[in-house]
Amino acid sequence: MSNQAIIILMSAVLFLATFVIIWVSTVANESRERIVMGVHQGVPISIKHRWMIFNDWVAFKFMPALVLLIVSLAFLYVGQSVGDPKVGLISFLCGGTFAGAALFIVVLGISDMLFILSALRKDKRN
Repeated sequence: MSNQAIIILMSAVLFLATFVIIWVSTVANESRERIVMGVHQGVPISIKHRWMIFNDWVAFKFMPALVLLIVSLAFLYVGQSVGDPKVGLISFLCGGTFAGAALFIVVLGISDMLFILSALRKDKRN
């Protein structure tokens, strides 16, 4: 594969992953608001249902971090196996960016999870 094709492929993956992560984050944030507020489209949600939504929220919040780590490892592998040092540098930078984003998602996810659990434990509604 030519260097230009590798760079185009890495750019496409970076572009696609960015939009997928933004979409998943939006879904997770909407779920977080439903859980914390206890309301969906103006209708109150029972505490049991909010716990079920929380289980789905965990997957939406933390699975993107796992995907980003896998993609990051793939970029690092490409960076090691490609012959051109400039393409390797670009690959390492993309891999580092994905790894940093994964770490950021995990830190924010833990913060959100603590907030959600606090809100669920304080609410005694059925």
